Amino acid sequence: MNDCNIEFGYETWNINRVGSELSQGGYDKDHVEGVHTILKDYDKKSKGAHGIKVTHALQASCWKHLGPIFDQEWPDAQYIISIRHPALIVKAMQAVIYRNGPHEGDMTDQMVVDSWMSAAEATSYLLINKNATLVVYPDDYQSGKIKSIVSNIGLKWTLEAEHLFDPNKFVALTDAEIQSFSVLYPEAVKFFNDLIPAKIVKSTKKRIKRIKK
Repeated sequence: MNDCNIEFGYETWNINRVGSELSQGGYDKDHVEGVHTILKDYDKKSKGAHGIKVTHALQASCWKHLGPIFDQEWPDAQYIISIRHPALIVKAMQAVIYRNGPHEGDMTDQMVVDSWMSAAEATSYLLINKNATLVVYPDDYQSGKIKSIVSNIGLKWTLEAEHLFDPNKFVALTDAEIQSFSVLYPEAVKFFNDLIPAKIVKSTKKRIKRIKK
């Protein structure tokens, strides 16, 4: 990713700040409008291939501002969406709170799920209309599929990339945890399951068969 000058936006503008502000309900017109300048500067100053990572970008409060800007400035952008099971996100947040101690303003489980679901519309839009690439964490890393994903978007898989993922740091969900979460948040689990490429392909094949009949 460094070869794509992904760091340029951080060093010059800290574009992630915009996504974080919008996700928390804040809106700074200058910061949001500044995204136009950031994207134009990438085209002018970085290499032929370049990319950015924007935290919270697909959440509704962010995408309604950032989506039109990306369409205007980078109409040919290739979107890469990284997702993981919402129960894993909740579990990770719980671990952070346990490790650091509770603080005022900590996200509740419901807040995490609401945040996850708020990205559903933009995620679906990009997959359907922009042919976005979906990366499922940690599944695609554990299966090795990440290598073909990286190759398909024009990057080279390296040993450095291999070492970025430490399987020993991954905490799996138990069957009981998945079942409990599914009962509490069925909509979030359904959305995740519907996104998995294998299931999308399977449902597509079913639709094709119906059409043929």
